[in-house]
Amino acid sequence: MPPGISPGDRKILTIAGVAFLLLVLLGFLFAPAGHTDSHSASSYSTTSEGAKAAYLLLQQLGYHVERWQHPPTSLTPAKHTVLIIADPEVMPNEKQRASLEQFVSGGGRIIATGIFGARFMPEDSSEYNPLPSNPQTEFNALAPSAITRAAPKITLAPVAKWSQTSGISVYGDEDQTVVTRYPHGEGDAIWMASATPFTNAGIKQPNNLEFLLAAIGDKQQTRVLFDEYVHGFGERETSEKSHPLAVLLPWSLWKHWAASISRPMRPRSPWMFTTSASSTGSHVGSVSAIKRRPKISTARSASAGIFMMINSYPRCGRLRQPAIIPTFPRARRSKSCSRFMSML
Repeated sequence: MPPGISPGDRKILTIAGVAFLLLVLLGFLFAPAGHTDSHSASSYSTTSEGAKAAYLLLQQLGYHVERWQHPPTSLTPAKHTVLIIADPEVMPNEKQRASLEQFVSGGGRIIATGIFGARFMPEDSSEYNPLPSNPQTEFNALAPSAITRAAPKITLAPVAKWSQTSGISVYGDEDQTVVTRYPHGEGDAIWMASATPFTNAGIKQPNNLEFLLAAIGDKQQTRVLFDEYVHGFGERETSEKSHPLAVLLPWSLWKHWAASISRPMRPRSPWMFTTSASSTGSHVGSVSAIKRRPKISTARSASAGIFMMINSYPRCGRLRQPAIIPTFPRARRSKSCSRFMSML
């Protein structure tokens, strides 16, 4: 007869199942969205919203163009370096924003587009435009500059606008600014309402290619980086990766439960008797020892294995053990593992 599952084992398996389902759900929610057929302004995408045509064209024209697949914290201040952040799918945290600000102040240039792209600027004064008059609108230059001399007009989708209280308005009309330039330190940042001039469909619009080349600058000394990290490609920062305990917990629970049910089943009776024969050879049963054996459940055995595993993990330190495992030394609970302990 196969051994049954005790209430303690059932509880542990339930916790492991819920933890596994949560990990799967979080994986779907926060998985990188990078794929070549996506509708993002990625240089890998060949859709009308993609930017592969601009990337390949710059290569053919002799520009030093690359795909950047690292977090903003990996950027180093460098003059004549242009980072293109076209309609990003994520927003930077405070540490990443500080790195971007250092990159610009050190002489770099950021070209960012859209509402999310404005978060990569040294200052964000963007506003969402819920009802654009036309999906593709032509805008005139608002101030003379090297960029506007090359492209007096551009065409883009005005899905956002920039407050005129900050930055230098480059393109727009009497009601809105759709392209602005923000000088900062030795470099600057250019914000655009949308990534239309970079997209496979928008680059063909009049003056959009001229605007793109003028915004990037001299091809002989400019390094162009298409940011693919914001589209889900490349490496993730340590804080964005899963904690090892999140993977080890379901595996350890299953391992100890499987080991416990594979062992022979112990007698249910808590009493153990031993008999001895008399010197005359008669088989008279005599009680030589009566001992009550404590009942040890497989749930307690599994919990012991889990805490042994955690205590061997260097970041957790020594944990305070619950009452079900009194043989383990008590110690101060590690702060980094308090959330994990609350699950047990």
